[in-house]
Amino acid sequence: MGGAERVVMKTRTMPEIEIALKPSIGLSTSMTVVASIGLWIIVAYVPDWRLQLALAVWLLLTTVYHVLRDGLQRFPKSWKSLHVTAHGELRVTNVTGQTFTPTLSADTTGYLWLTILNFEKNNGSVFPWTGLPPLILFMPKDADNYRRLRVWLRWWPHQPADLAETP
Repeated sequence: MGGAERVVMKTRTMPEIEIALKPSIGLSTSMTVVASIGLWIIVAYVPDWRLQLALAVWLLLTTVYHVLRDGLQRFPKSWKSLHVTAHGELRVTNVTGQTFTPTLSADTTGYLWLTILNFEKNNGSVFPWTGLPPLILFMPKDADNYRRLRVWLRWWPHQPADLAETP
């Protein structure tokens, strides 16, 4: 034990995760049901008909946009695939074929049947819509890759290296 011991650092690896995203009727239906409940609340509790109309139009337009983007994947910003490398690097590809390597936001949520991956916004921008849209997985079919994604979200360190070293 008196000699110098050699310390070998191992690179942390994991099985790669590849999830191809398909249009989701379940997600589209869920969004539509929530919007219908919102419309009922607007009609029941907002007294002025002009405000009711404005809120109802706003709710319907945003619901149609999100159903087309996230549920049915009809827009160029819709996500097509998700890939996590063996070294824990997240890559997402949209419908047009652009690949991004985003940083996960702290408000990313994962449940057994629903996972919402929120990404960090651009630091230099004051506008909240300049970042990437969230990736929503609702009752995915590929159970094994989805389970590995949830494990990766829970246990893999997601902080940038400069933040992880600070006490």
